[in-house]
Parts: sequence; structure tokens; C-alpha cells
Amino acid sequence: MLLSKLNIDTKSSAAVVLLLAVSVIARIWNIELRPLHHDEGVNFHFFEVLRNKSFYPYSHENFHGPLFFYLGAWLSSLFNDSILGLRMLSIVIGSIIPLGVFLLFRLSKAGLIAAALCAFSPSLLYYSRYAIHEIFFTVAATLLALSFWFWLLDKNKPALLVAAISFAFAVSLKETFVISCFCILLASVLLSPRVLLAGLLQFKSHLALAGLLALILICIIYTGGFQWTTGLRELALSVPQWIGRGTGDVGHVKPWHYYLWIIVKTEPWLFLALFAFPSISLLSNNSKTKKTVIFLGFYTLSLLIVYSLVPYKTPWLIINVTLPAIILLGLLISSLSQALCWTVTSTILLFTLGFGYYFNFKVPYGPKNPFSYVHSTVGTTELVDKVKIHCNENPECLVLIAVSSWPLPYYFRDLKTQIEYDKIKPGMTFEKYSFLVLPKGSKTPKNWHNREELRLSDYHEASLFFRK
Repeated sequence: MLLSKLNIDTKSSAAVVLLLAVSVIARIWNIELRPLHHDEGVNFHFFEVLRNKSFYPYSHENFHGPLFFYLGAWLSSLFNDSILGLRMLSIVIGSIIPLGVFLLFRLSKAGLIAAALCAFSPSLLYYSRYAIHEIFFTVAATLLALSFWFWLLDKNKPALLVAAISFAFAVSLKETFVISCFCILLASVLLSPRVLLAGLLQFKSHLALAGLLALILICIIYTGGFQWTTGLRELALSVPQWIGRGTGDVGHVKPWHYYLWIIVKTEPWLFLALFAFPSISLLSNNSKTKKTVIFLGFYTLSLLIVYSLVPYKTPWLIINVTLPAIILLGLLISSLSQALCWTVTSTILLFTLGFGYYFNFKVPYGPKNPFSYVHSTVGTTELVDKVKIHCNENPECLVLIAVSSWPLPYYFRDLKTQIEYDKIKPGMTFEKYSFLVLPKGSKTPKNWHNREELRLSDYHEASLFFRK
């Protein structure tokens, strides 16, 4: 399995190269189709903070770890902070998933099938076109799970090295690493507590070295190369804060079946992997493959259960389930007879392409898209156009934005001297402004005209007032 000698197959290798190319195109194509989400605008703000200070001053109050910002800010700058640049890190990570899966399973048939499904998965494609942490975190967590399991199977030192690096990356990306690690250990216990215990007890020196490597990497990342030692304290504060938010937050509470519903709407074929893996795994004659199928099944199912039990839910968390589920599905399909294997693969791939196109290009956001959440609407881009036209025609003007502003600061990054962000205060006057963006329903200020209303996102609207 992992890190054993590769058996190069020319046709399979050519197929995955083609998949990689198409995967990149699918993630770059019409990248500005979906307006920036609130969180993408916030992440760009942190890119700017990092550049100004030469390191990212991590704070637990901002949740997610610093690794995304270091790599994301660098890639974004290469593309002049365009929307393509802002989303480039996710594009790169998402694009190489098929290649990584293919290599992980020795260029095998299972790897090729899983790679093809990963390339066009509606959920993986959607969040590969999004400047948030989740696709990077999901890859790190899934690689951690697989490399740790392969180490348990073979006691392969390189596999443990990969696990250590993946763990450090997962910790440096999101607090949800706690859930991933719990589910990895749970899956290992459910499958073979004896193998897990033997590995932990007999190879303590290997684990100690891997833990030391992970700790060093975490320290370097959270301190910005030891420029921000407070970062380690903030890391310690982040986990209990996240746990408290996960169980106590009211703004993002969803019913327990929320993620099941997303899978039903977008990738229902994954239920084959989630619920049929115990019986289908028996078709394999390879003991290690059979055990890997069971481990992945327990891991994926436990992720779905744990995330479903946590009241705090957002749609991007679903890819923590769909990525390992797709890999599991590839393993399961590859164990079928050749004729049935390619029939099932072709059918599922056809649906994957159709659903992937629909949810990423036909209906890229809005209430009909289960992946879209409190998303910016076309009203945001309309507002941006109106303000830019007004500022171009009135170079000395000032604009007040008194609504939830993200991601507007990104769009107005070249107009910083003309844009002010503030809340409406009692007795506030507007004489110095020539364009106002106020909460919907605001009373028309005295001597102002030309009122217009726009829906800026799924959850808020604005009233526009302007004068020459």
C-alpha cells in the first residue's frame, strides 16, 4: 500500500495526468462566478496583517490556525491579490488531490477510480474554489488517518513521518483536528485494538520522534518562526473555545441530519461506501486491503456521526466526510468483477460530473445550493460597481459603509482613502459623505435622495443613499 514500490502503468499514469489537468481547469474556470464569501474577505484581511508584520499574530479569538495564511498570502501576492490569487491555495490543494490519491494507492485501479471521483466531486470541487481553510485541513486530516493506519499495518517509518507532518498541519489549520484524531483512534480501536496497542507500546521511540517533529513544526508555524511566542498560548486557548462554540453557539445550530441531507442532495452514491463497506470488503482477497477498507469505513462513518452530533454545523465541514468516503468508494468498486467495476465506475462518474457542474457552475450559490451558506449575492457586486463608479466620478468623495462589511474591504482595497466603515450612532451626521450604505429600512437622512435597496447576502440587506 502506502510508500511501497510503485508499479508504473503507462495507461493509468496518462489517465491521471489528464485527470490532473482537467481538475485544475475545473477549479480555475470562471473563478469569479461566485462572489466572495464573508469568510474569504476576512481571510484576505489576515493576509494583509501578515504582510504588514511579516508574521501572523495568531489569536484564539480568530479561531483557525496560521498555516493557511502563510501559504495563502504568498500565493495570492503572486497573482496581484486577484480573486484567482485569493483562492489559489485552495485551487492548488484541491487540484492535487486526485494525484495524491493515485500515488497513495500505488497507481492501482482503486486509486485511479478514487482519483477520478475526487477530481469532479461536487463538494471537493466547490470548496477547492473557496478561499477558506477547509479543503487544506481535510486533505491533512485524511492523510493523517491513512498514513497512521498504514504505519500500524506495516510499521513503516516513512508512513509515520507523513503522519507526523500531517498532524502538525492539521493542528495548524483548524481546531477540528480534535474530532479527526478522535475518529482515527476510534476506527483503530473498533478494527483492531490489539494492533493499535501493540503499535503504541512496542514502537514508543518511533512515536516519540514523530511527536517531537510534529511539535517542532507546530511551534514554528504558530510563532511565525519564533517571532510571536504568544502564539503557543493562543493555541492552548483555542481548543476549549472551539469546543464551547461547537456546543453552545446558536447562530449555526442545525438538526442532526444536516450532513446526511447534504449528501443526499449532492453525492448520494457515497452511501454505498458509508453503509456497504463491511460486506463489500469481503470481496477482496488481500488482507491489508480488506483491513484498510474496514478502517476507512469506521473512520468515515465516525466522522459523519460526530459532526452530526455537534450542534454547530456549517456545510463546508461535509468534505471531512466526503473525501475519505470517495477514497473508500474507489477501494470498494475496484474489488468488483472487471465488467461490473467499470459499469459502476462509469455510472457514478457520469452523475459526479453532472452534479459537479450543477452545484459549481449552474447554481453556484443561493438557496438551491446546499454548499452555499450565508453567501454574498449579486447585490454585493452591484454595490461594488456603484461605489466604484461614484468614486471615479467624484475623486474627493467619502463613502460610509455602515452594514456588515465583509467582503467589501477586499473589493475596495484600492479605495481605502475614500471608504469608511462604521456603525450608525445616535446623533451621527453625514455631511462629509456623498454615498451611504446603511442597514435596510434606515430612515432617509435629511437632504438625501436617490434611495435604493440591495440584498448583499443571504442574511442582510442594505439601503443606499447617494448625492452628487
